[in-house]
Formats: sequence, C-alpha cells, structure tokens
Amino acid sequence: MPRTDGPPGRRARRLDKAHTVESVTLAVTDGDTRVAYWSREAQELLGYTPVEIIGRPLDYLLSADGTTLRHRDGSLLDTQVHLSPLLGATQQQNFLVTTIPSPGTGKLQDLMWWMLEQQSPALSIYDREGRLLWSNEAARRTVDLAQSEVRGRRLTEFLPGSAFEEVERRILRVGETGEPEYTEVFVALPREPRAHAWTVDVFPLKDAHGRVHAVGPGGQRLL
Repeated sequence: MPRTDGPPGRRARRLDKAHTVESVTLAVTDGDTRVAYWSREAQELLGYTPVEIIGRPLDYLLSADGTTLRHRDGSLLDTQVHLSPLLGATQQQNFLVTTIPSPGTGKLQDLMWWMLEQQSPALSIYDREGRLLWSNEAARRTVDLAQSEVRGRRLTEFLPGSAFEEVERRILRVGETGEPEYTEVFVALPREPRAHAWTVDVFPLKDAHGRVHAVGPGGQRLL
C-alpha cells in the first residue's frame, strides 16, 4: 500500500508538506480502498479514463511495493504516492490520493511512446518463447499485416523462410542468454519486388535486477 506509516502527527505533517509542493490530487477511495473519484490530472498522468479505473482496487495502480504509480502502459513513474485519511459520514475511512510528479512525467511518457511508435526502424517486442507482443508502425508496414493478425504468433508463422528462421533462433537465444546479438539478412518482404539487405539487432529487455522479460529485435533496410 502507499505510504501511511508512522505516528499520525508525523504522517499528517508529511502529507501537509506534500500538499504545499505542487502536489496533484489523483483520486479518492471508498471504504474498501477502491477508486471512487478519478481526477483529470490523474487521467493525464496515468493514462486511464474514469470509466477504466473507478471501482478498481487502489493496488491496481501501484508497484509491487506500493510506493510508486504504474502508468496504463505498465511503466512505473518516478513519483511517490501519498494517502490522506478522510472520515466519511458512515465512519468508514476513505483516502485522498495525491502525488508530486517529477517535472514532465506525464508528457515524457507520451513522448517515449511516440518515439517508439513513430521512428523509422522496425521495432518489435517478443516474449521469451518467441511470441510477438507488440510492433511499431514501421514493423507493421514492413510485414504488411495488422498487429491483431500477428500478436501471439512466432515470426516464422507469418514470415516463412530461412532468413526469418535465423532471426527467430536469435530471438529465442537472446531470451535465454540475455546477451544481445546482431545479424544481417538478405530477403524480400511482402509486396517487395526484390530482396534487400537488412540489419537486425536483437536485444534483451531486462528489469533493474538484470532479469530478461522479453526480447526487442529492431530491423532496418540497408540501401
């Protein structure tokens, strides 16, 4: 859960201080610690609309240790969350949820997403079993398939051929070893009249403890 530890007086002083340093009101919870009110600032910061989040447990928005907020895209924000106890007419203890965002936190999340989605290299994310989780616009255009058509499938299930078999082997190997790999392939992609040389970087996506959670191959055509 978010920070509510310490003697009541000390906690109140800490929360009062938080409110004076450009704190942002995110939500109000009910007696079951479910979100009952969701502010416009919360929507901008975390990406959820009120319809998506009202009624959900507050823990849904928090990291595993309950100290930081989780964006709709799954990333953790560089900000801490604070709870101010509220006593309602029914004597149930509700909470006012506030935070002090780092400068540009919400905008930075959007910019990072736009950069991944819009840049020219074809970027994808595969799980450690080689199943596609996500691809950016360039990758979708390259394979000439909608993301809904390929999500959950292995590369060779929608791009057959020895060149793609080699890339798939590297995706699986990087998922196992955690070591990045680089290769070049010469192949004709869908709707291309002839083959082209492509560079392919296959890199692991690791957490802060070095554990591999997915693999992120990126490809770019050589002129």
